[in-house]
Parts: sequence; C-alpha cells; structure tokens
Amino acid sequence: MGLLVTFFVAIRVHVHLLAMAEFTTGISPCHNYVYQLNQGTGDLLINVFDVSTKSLVSTFKLNRILRRYRIRVENPRYIKVKQIEWDETGKRNETFVNDNNSGAGTGNNNKSNGRKCQRIAVLVDSSSAVLVLNIKDEFDQPIIIRQNPLEGIDHFAWIPTPPKTKQTAITEPNFIDRPSSQIVVFAKHNLYAKVYSLLFSRPQHTIFKPLLITNTSTSTSTGTSVNNKHNNSSSGNNNNTTHLKILSTLNNYFWYIIADSLQFNSREECTNFTMMEL
Repeated sequence: MGLLVTFFVAIRVHVHLLAMAEFTTGISPCHNYVYQLNQGTGDLLINVFDVSTKSLVSTFKLNRILRRYRIRVENPRYIKVKQIEWDETGKRNETFVNDNNSGAGTGNNNKSNGRKCQRIAVLVDSSSAVLVLNIKDEFDQPIIIRQNPLEGIDHFAWIPTPPKTKQTAITEPNFIDRPSSQIVVFAKHNLYAKVYSLLFSRPQHTIFKPLLITNTSTSTSTGTSVNNKHNNSSSGNNNNTTHLKILSTLNNYFWYIIADSLQFNSREECTNFTMMEL
C-alpha cells in the first residue's frame, strides 16, 4: 500500500511539472531545425530537432552552462530566457540575390539558400548575457557575451553576411558564403549598441543612443531592414524594436543604425547616422 501511494504521488508531481512547463519553439531560417525551449520547470532546456528526420540533434541545459562558466544570475530560482535567435547562415535575402542596380528585390526574404544554420544565440535576461551555442556539438564551449547588469541587455540581432550573387561570382570567383559571425547587442533604455565578433573577445564598435527605426521588416529601394523578433520578450510588446538597416551596392554590402550620437567609437564624428561595411 505504501509503494502504491508513493507511486501515485510521483505521478501527480510529474503531471504537475508538465502542466507548469512553458514550451516555446522556433524554426531555423534554413528550415532544417526546430528548437524547443522549456523554461517552466527547474531545468532550463533547449532541445534542437532535425525537421526531416524528427531526431534530437542536441540538448543544452542552460542551468548547468550558467553554473559551469560562473555566469552571475540575479535569482538562481528564476532564470528567464528573453530571446532566442538562429544565425543568419541559411537565410537568403532576395534584395541582394537579384543584383539589380537599385538594390530593390522581389520575392520572399525568408527563402533558404541551401546552407544549414550552425548556431543559436540565447539571451538570458536575469544574467545580462548572450550565449552562442553550437547546435552540432552540445559539448562545445559556448561563446558568452556579458554586459554590466546595471545596463542590461534589451535585445540582440545577428548581422547577416553578404551572400554570393551573380555579380560577386564574376568579380570575386573565390568568394565564400561564410556563416554569420557578428552580433549587435542593444543595452536597455537604448543607451548603446555594441558590435561583437565571434572571433574576438572584445566589442568591435560601440554606437551610443541608437534610435528605433520601424516596427516591421520591410524591403525598399535602398535595402532591407532586419527585424528582430524579440522571442519570449518579457515586455509583451514586440513591435517597437531597434532594427539594423541593410544597404546593398554594386560591390559592397553595408548596414547602418540611426543613432542620436555626436561621436562614433571615439574616432569619427557622426551625427544621427552610423554606417559600417561588413
């Protein structure tokens, strides 16, 4: 009788935990993978599944990662994931593939370019940190971007790399369509935006007081804005987001952020406009 009662209680507890679990999913731009975030129980898990085979590719236990790399958490009992973004490796932007002089593109910007995503970035709001995880190797050391907790991280965005086009195929035969390797991290209250490269330990650039540009992802004659979706945003309002604006020219590929700043990176004078080349 005692064993039966214990077994019954165990089932009740397990069902209760499942009921409390909060599952969030998101498909990769390459349409090959889906992540599943479970942040309703004690273990904060991210599972990555292969869409075609429906098999589990990797599992990331965020609680263990935070403890292992000594990432400070305001409240260890409450770890909040605010945003998850796939890298832009598998995403093709028709604006640049068309190779027309105006830079305007037609078609669906969410089409895949045939390459598979390699990384997924996770914003842990309670730690003011972004974890960049290698989905092909769950035991690989993550790339960690930390910010001052007093300034915090509002959101982040991957900077897409220029894809191979008809023009680059002619002018640059050795052009390599490389995976995304840069991330822009926006501090809370729009204090600044920092550009990080996955190849360096320090930020490459700092842009002070970035301004909100638009509330939707648009394609115009001058380029395309990259919409940051703010997955799992605690604010509940995902419309007013800071966007990167992407410009295409015949031989170059630029992005810019409009900012209310008189100085850029302490070197160049710049009023209300910051543009950089990838």
